[in-house]
Amino acid sequence: MIWSRYVSLLLVNLSVYSTASIKYAKRDYKVKESESINADGNIDVVDQVQGSDDMDKYNYGIMIDAGSTGSRIYIYEWDAKANCKYAPYIKPSLYRDGPNKGKQFTIRKSGGLAKANPSDIPNYFKELITPALQFVPVNKRSQTPIFLKATAGMRTIPRALANKILDATKLVLGKSGFKFDDKFGAQVIPGEFEGVFGWMAANYITDVFSDQSQQVESKGYFDMGGSSMQGVFEPKEIPIENAFPININSTSKIIYTHSYLRFGRNDAQDRYYKNLLKASPAQGNVNSNLASPCAIKGYTETQTINSKNITVTGQSNFDDCMKQTYSLLNKETECFTDTCAINGEFLAEIPSSMELYATSTFSETARFFKCSGKKPIKCLLESAKKECNSDMQTYVKNNEKAKNDWDFWNYCFNAAYIVNLLKDGYGMSLDRELTFSNDIGGIDIGWTLGAMVYEVNLLREKGQCCDKEDGGAYSRYPTKNKSNNNY
Repeated sequence: MIWSRYVSLLLVNLSVYSTASIKYAKRDYKVKESESINADGNIDVVDQVQGSDDMDKYNYGIMIDAGSTGSRIYIYEWDAKANCKYAPYIKPSLYRDGPNKGKQFTIRKSGGLAKANPSDIPNYFKELITPALQFVPVNKRSQTPIFLKATAGMRTIPRALANKILDATKLVLGKSGFKFDDKFGAQVIPGEFEGVFGWMAANYITDVFSDQSQQVESKGYFDMGGSSMQGVFEPKEIPIENAFPININSTSKIIYTHSYLRFGRNDAQDRYYKNLLKASPAQGNVNSNLASPCAIKGYTETQTINSKNITVTGQSNFDDCMKQTYSLLNKETECFTDTCAINGEFLAEIPSSMELYATSTFSETARFFKCSGKKPIKCLLESAKKECNSDMQTYVKNNEKAKNDWDFWNYCFNAAYIVNLLKDGYGMSLDRELTFSNDIGGIDIGWTLGAMVYEVNLLREKGQCCDKEDGGAYSRYPTKNKSNNNY
């Protein structure tokens, strides 16, 4: 149950920084010549939108989040004068102009890396790497580290296939023009670290780790993707399982972290359909109809369930939807400790006064039901019950602005699943407030920021200062399988 929980490799010491006032310098831009990665994984020359001398004040780092439904690339920056004595304060790079001016730089590629053909990896990354090349100044690229960390989607496919995809990825990133470590630069990370990095980001942004904040209560962090779901927080007592020590800026924390593989929204919905089919009189006859209480009445779609095409028809029965999604928590699984959450897994007690952040699917679903920001769980329950008991015409009319959301027809399932997850999985009351948001003050609180903080400080502690170009071995977090560096 516990694997290398108490480790020293993530005792990140951020000696000096201040988050009290984060200011982003105004940038002026001009066009210069640069590169773009081509279909062969090599570099072509293209027009480069290059920053003014102001951009030379910063060093940069690039993090690619290879998720189950898509990949995102992020660029972070820090003072170029940073050295090995003091850790730099890392902040997101912002778009330079256009409609997203002032917002965090990020590019999304639809389709999970796990579903990509290894031979097509250069094309897969082209639309991610090219904008990054157009952002980072030419003279900074060779010293700009680039990392790829793959999450649950890559954890669920056969290891041999994952290794082929990673090998092809390393070839592309190695030719990108950025600083890439072939041994550790692209990895599939354990779910626990995905959660820890997200928790680090939320607490880093909110200044929990500053010298003046020793007595400030840390924030809790909940994240849900397509294949996995993470919950991370600092309990008042050291948890007997799933404990993880953190030491940042002389602030020591022992947090509870657990990642639930197959409990992300997509995998949970797959299990939901299989459960419905198992209980259906049709038992999966080809082209048979399957009534779904979580889908809107009048809506139909074809789902492949147990290798058969099944027509799903909506019923708009939110009470039954709540009942069906509750069963996905596997609460009947035997519990060997005093308190269990989901699937028989130990759960530490969440402090009642703790501020909790819920991101990704949590946040996106709350936004749809007008429960963004700091809201009680019952906001989501009550709003979803009203919307999800309506017919298709009413549902579409009420949510016209969101009709192009790719998850538009799944929000009712998401809402029921989330309410059950928070209430019966994590033991929260319906009056418990969470901050449903993907950002804090415009800064994304995804795990990529925490991962970059971790990586940059490893470089510093190894003597590879932020203002140096020299390479060298990277130290990395422990893995379940010591014989394979990809895991």
